[in-house]
Formats: sequence, structure tokens, C-alpha cells
Amino acid sequence: MSRSTNINLLPEEMITEIFTRLPSKSLGLCKCVSKAWDSFISDPCFVKTHLAKTSVTKLIVIGQGSLFSIHYGNNYKNNPNVDGFASRSNFKTSKYFRNIWSKVWGSCNGLVLLENNRGIRFLLNPSTNKFKRLPPQYGGPVNRMFGFGYDSSSDDYVVVCISCHPSVKGDAYVFVYKLKENRWKKVEFSPYDHTRRKPVPGIFLRGYLHWFAKDVNDPSLLIVAFNIANMEFSRVQLPNEEYGVVESWIRLPVALAGVSCLVSTHLAEDSLVITKGGQFVSLVSDAREITFQPMKVLGMPPKYLIGMTYVDSLVSPRQKDWKKKNT
Repeated sequence: MSRSTNINLLPEEMITEIFTRLPSKSLGLCKCVSKAWDSFISDPCFVKTHLAKTSVTKLIVIGQGSLFSIHYGNNYKNNPNVDGFASRSNFKTSKYFRNIWSKVWGSCNGLVLLENNRGIRFLLNPSTNKFKRLPPQYGGPVNRMFGFGYDSSSDDYVVVCISCHPSVKGDAYVFVYKLKENRWKKVEFSPYDHTRRKPVPGIFLRGYLHWFAKDVNDPSLLIVAFNIANMEFSRVQLPNEEYGVVESWIRLPVALAGVSCLVSTHLAEDSLVITKGGQFVSLVSDAREITFQPMKVLGMPPKYLIGMTYVDSLVSPRQKDWKKKNT
């Protein structure tokens, strides 16, 4: 009797409990064991269960046009002096040309929105190397900012593009791409001024994509939130109230410039990792105090651009993978 047959004798709840504890790459190998395992692991219900239990957070960066995933939290080869290691992604979107990656626009549930040097955008799961090429986004001025998130009301993934002229205040076009529909559509004009020297990605949180912007008649910088379910903009009140939670902001002075991202490391469950002089440091916050911990990461390219964090998941950017095989 084979091992796969032995495990199939276990109750389905126990099999689920075992498989949800495995990383995505290990589950990819398990899918090759039998058709039964492949069907079980590919089931959308199991994919969501695995996502809900995942706790592995990685950071994706671009170095010399290639993608690198940085894994924190485990000492490399039990070396206590190493805080993480970087591995180059080997996935290919075409056998005829090599992608030179230029931008990471967003991350949600293990999927990452990427753009190459030719302005072509892809949704990629770095854990499974599954990807989808997005259709081109036409119309509107040339300066574009993107954001990527999940709409729980429709169980769909959404890409939002804010397009505006780099020197004209107002008149920012908003385009939305829904994965299930696989097409772009114009939804509205933004009432805010999104002109910036350098386009920045939207940050997804609680059903909203967030960008820095300005009021058309006020030069003060503010945070605006785009509800991807209702397709409406709102202003995030600073610093006294956020989403109806009074005094949810805490001011912490940090005399350090760099790009930051929130990851789980062995230094803390959730710590802010910042680049300083081409190196990583971890900001560990304790109430009103911040401490800086230098971090050593092996395998990093000499020059790199910080992307975003992503979680280990089985979520597929291909809509056909969402459907159960028996439907």
C-alpha cells in the first residue's frame, strides 16, 4: 500500500490540518503524488483555508532587473548571525525574451502586481510561479499609479489605475481591472490632486487602496482611500481618527530615511524593516520607544529596489484555477 493510499484513509479534516501546515512549494510537490492529492490541494476551499492559516511573510525586491524573494525569521543553515536570505526567482513569462522588471505595484493574498521595462504588467504568485499577463490599459494621460487588492464582496481581485497629467492638478482618471472580467473600465474622476514627481503604489488595507494626495485647493499632503467595492474615494482623517477608531495613531520620531515594509522576523512578530545605506535594519517598537537592529541578509544583489511583502499562498492569478474541477 502506497503512502498516498495510507494518508487517504485518514479523515478529511485531519488531511486538511496536515496540508494547511505545509508551505506552498511543498504542496506543489504533493500535487504530483496522485490525482486525488492534486484535486484536493487545488480545490478553492482548501486554497482559502491554507491562506487563512499561513504566517510566512516574505519580501520581494528587484535587483538588476531580476526578482528576489527575501525570507526572514529562520537562521540560514542554523547560523545565528544571519537574519534572512534572498533567492532569485526563475519564473519566465516567455521562452523568447527575458523580462527586465522595473516596478512592484502591489501585493495581496500572495499575489504580486509587477511591471517590466516595456510597461507590461503581470499578476504573479512567487510561491507557485503561476502568473497572468494583464491586458494593456489605454486612455487617459501618461502618468499612472497602480494599486492591487481583494474585493471580498465579489470574491475578486482588483487592480486600480490612477492616471493624470504630471503637471496638471485635478482631472485624474480612474480605471479598474477585475480579474473575473479580465478587462479595464473607466469608473470616475478622482476629486483629489494626485500629481507627484514619482508615481507610488497604492497600499491595500481593509478593502481600501491608499495613496498620498492633496486637496485641489490645499497644498497639504493627505491620505486618500479608494473603496474597491464601492468605487469611491474618501479622506483618511489624521491623526485623531482612522476608520472610526479614535486616537488610533501614535507618533514615533524616526530620524532615518529609506524605504520601509512590515515583515515578521525572528526579532519580533511584526517589525518594520528599513533600508539604510543599502543595508537592512529592523525597527522594533515597544510602546513609545523604537530600537534599531542591524540585519544580515545573504544572497542580496549589490543594487536593488524594495518591492513589497507577500505571504506564502496557493492563490492563483488564473481565473480557471478558481473553479472546482468537478463543476
